[in-house]
Amino acid sequence: MSDIIKLLPESIANQIAAGEVVQRPAAVVKELLENAIDAKSTEISLVVQDAGKSLIQVIDNGIGMSQTDARMSFERHATSKVRETNDLFNIRTLGFRGEALASIAAVSQVNLKTKRKEDELGLEINISGSHFQDQKPANSADGTTLTIKNLFFNVPARRAFLKSNPVELKHIMDEFTRVALSHPEISFYMYQKDLQTYHLPSTNLANRIVQIFGKNYKGNLATCKLDTDYVSVQGYIGKPEFAKKIRGEQFFFLNNRYIKHPYLNHAVLSSFQDLIPDKHYPFYLLNIKTDPKNVDVNVHPSKTEVKFDDEQTVYSIVQSSVKHALSTFGIAPSIEFSYDVNFGKDIHSGSGEERVVKQSSIGKSEYYEMKFSHGGKPNSGFVKKESWKSLYEDLPSKSIESTLFNEKIENRKEEEKEYKKKEGFNPNKILQINNEVIISQVKNGILVINQKAAFERILYDRLLKNQNKTSEVSQKVIFPEKVELSTSNLKILEEIKHEIKKIGFDWEKSSDNTIEITALPVGIDQPDIKELLETILDDHINLKKTDNYKVGDSEKKLLKTAAAKLSNKCKSMDTEGEKVIFIEQLFKSSNPNYTPRGEKIITMVNTNQLLEIIDNSEKV
Repeated sequence: MSDIIKLLPESIANQIAAGEVVQRPAAVVKELLENAIDAKSTEISLVVQDAGKSLIQVIDNGIGMSQTDARMSFERHATSKVRETNDLFNIRTLGFRGEALASIAAVSQVNLKTKRKEDELGLEINISGSHFQDQKPANSADGTTLTIKNLFFNVPARRAFLKSNPVELKHIMDEFTRVALSHPEISFYMYQKDLQTYHLPSTNLANRIVQIFGKNYKGNLATCKLDTDYVSVQGYIGKPEFAKKIRGEQFFFLNNRYIKHPYLNHAVLSSFQDLIPDKHYPFYLLNIKTDPKNVDVNVHPSKTEVKFDDEQTVYSIVQSSVKHALSTFGIAPSIEFSYDVNFGKDIHSGSGEERVVKQSSIGKSEYYEMKFSHGGKPNSGFVKKESWKSLYEDLPSKSIESTLFNEKIENRKEEEKEYKKKEGFNPNKILQINNEVIISQVKNGILVINQKAAFERILYDRLLKNQNKTSEVSQKVIFPEKVELSTSNLKILEEIKHEIKKIGFDWEKSSDNTIEITALPVGIDQPDIKELLETILDDHINLKKTDNYKVGDSEKKLLKTAAAKLSNKCKSMDTEGEKVIFIEQLFKSSNPNYTPRGEKIITMVNTNQLLEIIDNSEKV
């Protein structure tokens, strides 16, 4: 029997190798843009036609290449990054010609024009399907222009598997924006069918986010910054109420290279727990910087998948940085978009206090110091619970708000009556509108509280705190109410009986499918018990069907559901004292700004915003 193993022809081998790097036009765009960045360019332009299938052109003003380097960059296994084995674990550049160019040239028609500043003439090279066509001197501007035509012209099967133009163009734009976000100091331009799609002048990171995603992001970003000896995390996260139902605005960069990392994504999402609704995803852009020796970037040819040598430590640091950014969001100054907040600079203005947290490294013996700085005044729409009293400073001494923390409410009633007689009215009265909204004056405007949402937060914290103190959350009813449930629901009710009794409910079985409610949670009006129980049971069933269900999840979900449903029965507050106590309870809660389900509770409206509202209403 004859031998059957043969060496592949070089042309076929090149096409197979190209398949690892060049899967679609967007992959070509990524490689060429990264090469241009490593060439120390300050301005990069991308031109595409037919979603990159017929033309991809990248023009940069970088250092250019010599004749030898230009020719060598199209050879297989040629690179500027690796000289010895150890270099594989110390890669600090993105590409800089070589490697990818050989794969791209194997499946397209390539024209290269390049010129160094010190050279009088540039160089032009033409390659088609790995076959060298010609090389000649050429007049060209300093830098490099790479033109890729007819991608996959010699691999029709692969070209046939490309998606429609809108889909392929979307992938190209995704790659372009990722590169532009990781290097805001570089000017980027993109053209499609001779029309300018992106115009991104050199700027700082905050402005680059606004350039790409729109002006509404300007007021919805919080700075995230944490430095340790092992790794640093720097970037921005979005406000919880800015979370969206669709993914796509979550970005991790490792040493300025875009990566995908589900484990670290979980670290961020877990930090937003109870701040955003279910199936919503927050915006974040985080750049992780570490020594290349601590990470393997060669897990995948595209280098978007990486492996850290101590992923648990990186997870903890990322999670801590996001949680800290969220905790200080209410007292940090607004992002100054004229100030350079690119990575490496302290983003907080003002003196502020500095706090150091020592966190043990999981899997390592040493400790990492995490330094945080914060200072300034509250951002509109977010109130720090520890500093809420400062909102009322400088108000008239006889205002209701000034008594929230200076005098006992029961001693205030007579003074309030005298003040009303003297002044004729109370300009700082706490208003309650339709038993839905509470409005209170603060020193810079007004505080608007969603009453139902606030009650949900207060009730949830109360239920959570008193889970093992049934006597404190339960009140006996004079006339027990009978509730009939289906056989299946009654069985589930028995399964979670312990958790439901912690909320404050109690019952006795009356007949086969009927129970008598003998106790209700404290502080609520008579609820629709049957509807509430059925909602709790349905949520429990749906939760158990989820893939990531864990023991213990049901109890927390049950408390959230109960708090949400019971908050519909929030009592009317008839006296100023009741409203004051309600506001105090809210600010003593674990998170006065959001409900356990991530809905917003408090909105701050400053004086300028009020005047703008009045001005607009007059125009109408």
